[in-house]
Amino acid sequence: MLASAMFVQAATTPFTFAIQPGPHAVGFRVVLQYDFSRTYRGAVDVAGRLYRGEVARPVQTLIWYPARKSARPTVRFGDYLALFATEENFSPTPDASVSLVRQGEKDFDADPSSSMWAVRDAMEEHGAWPVVIYAPSFTAPAFENADLCEYWPAKATL
Repeated sequence: MLASAMFVQAATTPFTFAIQPGPHAVGFRVVLQYDFSRTYRGAVDVAGRLYRGEVARPVQTLIWYPARKSARPTVRFGDYLALFATEENFSPTPDASVSLVRQGEKDFDADPSSSMWAVRDAMEEHGAWPVVIYAPSFTAPAFENADLCEYWPAKATL
């Protein structure tokens, strides 16, 4: 019974990313592009109507990089959750983004107001930097390891 009580207590303790930032600010950018070498949608929809949108595979690319220090606010975890709205469709409504943040809050058991390290569209730090290319696991969101992706540019060195 005592072990069960300790397990319940441990399960309710919120995780804290306790590693301190490095010497660089972190920039974050979203690039929406299409892979024209792959078809993502058919020429007709399931009802047999001609599809008039883009049929190429949409690719949402998230980029974290060493950035110049800025007074601009950092992104919130909810900003990452809202990226679900443009994962496969590059023109969602603002209501769709808000709905996805609420759904993600339940799915990830996360506080969307949690402050992260990255600054959206921050000015890049001068210099040449190593590149890390990261792909999420199967059917996972591109930001599944946002904390790790933010950590690397903060600590980057040549």
